[in-house]
Amino acid sequence: LSITGASGYKVENHTEEPTVFERNLIAVAMDLTLLEAFLKHIHVYDSRLCIAVIAILFNPLFWNVVSSKEATDFVL
Repeated sequence: LSITGASGYKVENHTEEPTVFERNLIAVAMDLTLLEAFLKHIHVYDSRLCIAVIAILFNPLFWNVVSSKEATDFVL
């Protein structure tokens, strides 16, 4: 068994059955490979992505401030 991970590390085992560590390492390497393939399709500087991230971060913060203000002043 010979595995090369996303970071370039290499694990070699000449026995038939991989160890628990090697099985976990294989799973992590497979997950990282899938994640790297997925991240190749994301354009970080796309304006639509930036607007979406800002909206996702702003919305709960805004409503938490509004709800705490309403809970103390009973204005809303």
